[in-house]
Amino acid sequence: GKLAVKAKIPSLVGEMVVGMVLGPELLNVVPFPLALTLVGEVGLLLLVLEAGLEVDLAMLKQIGGKGLVVAAVGSALPLGIGTALAFWVARIDIIEAFAVGASLAPTSMAIALNILKVGKQLHTPCGQLIIAAAVIDDVVALILLSMVKALQNDPLSPTDFVIPIASSAAFTLAIGGFAVVGMPRLMKIPVIKKHSESETFVNIAFFTLVRIANVPL
Repeated sequence: GKLAVKAKIPSLVGEMVVGMVLGPELLNVVPFPLALTLVGEVGLLLLVLEAGLEVDLAMLKQIGGKGLVVAAVGSALPLGIGTALAFWVARIDIIEAFAVGASLAPTSMAIALNILKVGKQLHTPCGQLIIAAAVIDDVVALILLSMVKALQNDPLSPTDFVIPIASSAAFTLAIGGFAVVGMPRLMKIPVIKKHSESETFVNIAFFTLVRIANVPL
């Protein structure tokens, strides 16, 4: 990463290249790849947690529907282009083509967060818009991938498509509503306010995230 920065390239690019070179497809020098993958998943969870902590709710309210529009376009375009190319150019089955498009729909929140921090744009309206759109993109992508899984069922049932959409929407609205309305009130409680900037509070937030993501630690 430091060498990449000296070459005026984002550090994340250098780190990814090193990972590809040392990985199983090239030098294959990693002795326990599954263990390293677990460490990577924990690191990704920390990045997601950091992204959530960096969101400025006041600025997010000012952005309003722009985040939804950016997220919708950012998901729909890759989905449409990927599906069309896979179906018309690669000549594969429509369901498999949809799976290709769905895999291109999510926005990498970790990469976006890293680049915005390096460029010192994270706390600008544009940076907050990108982070908000990336979060929504990931939710949409998870719904799309659940639909891809549902398409494999035989026979197909309407509930296979309704349940992922309804549960994702309910979960997002419930957690988002609590973050916007409930959490500020909770933070005013003296005991919680006293420990809000301590390691205990961060640890609770992290392990709650691990439990939600169902990562085996």
